[in-house]
Amino acid sequence: MPGILRALVPAGIFFEIVFPGKFNLFCLAAYMAMGLIFLGVPEHSFSSMPAAVMALVLVGAGLYIFSVVLLCMAKKALPE
Repeated sequence: MPGILRALVPAGIFFEIVFPGKFNLFCLAAYMAMGLIFLGVPEHSFSSMPAAVMALVLVGAGLYIFSVVLLCMAKKALPE
């Protein structure tokens, strides 16, 4: 997973510098994927976590997604 993040971060910086304001939905999807990448390997991410901590992490991920959707709707980035 760290290798994927190491590739996505410079790509995101490149897109933001070279194409400012374009590809907003692509960048949003990439940033969401980077923020939630730990869900891709649950046996690695959650293997040593107590159930209560795992629940809090998953609730936090859900709130993260919900807040991004609300922000995008407020900025009219997503269709209503």
